[in-house]
Amino acid sequence: MKKRSLEFSVFIGVITLGVYLLIWFYNVSKEVLHEMEIDEETDNALINLVFLIITAGIYWFWWNYKISVYLNKIEQKNGLESDFWATPLSLYFGMVIHQFRINALAPNK
Repeated sequence: MKKRSLEFSVFIGVITLGVYLLIWFYNVSKEVLHEMEIDEETDNALINLVFLIITAGIYWFWWNYKISVYLNKIEQKNGLESDFWATPLSLYFGMVIHQFRINALAPNK
C-alpha cells in the first residue's frame, strides 16, 4: 500500500471538486484488495468505482465499512491493534481515516 499525504490529498480533492477523490478511491480499493489477496472476480476496484458513480455516492458508505473491515484484518495480520472507532467514524471521514491507517501500515520509503 502506498503512503499519501493526508493534507495534500484533502487539498487536491477540494481543488479538483472531487475528481481526485475518485482517483484516490480507485487506487485505495485496488491496493487494499491486493493486500488482502482478494480475487478480482470476488471484489474489484473498477466495479467499486462504477457502483460509486451509479449510486451517486451512496455506495461510499458501504465501501467505507468494507475497506475498514479489510484494514482491521491487515492490521491484525501485521501485529497492530485495530481501532474500534475507525470503522464507525470512517462512514463520515473515510478518506482521512483510511489514509491515516494505510500510512501507518505502509512501509517507510
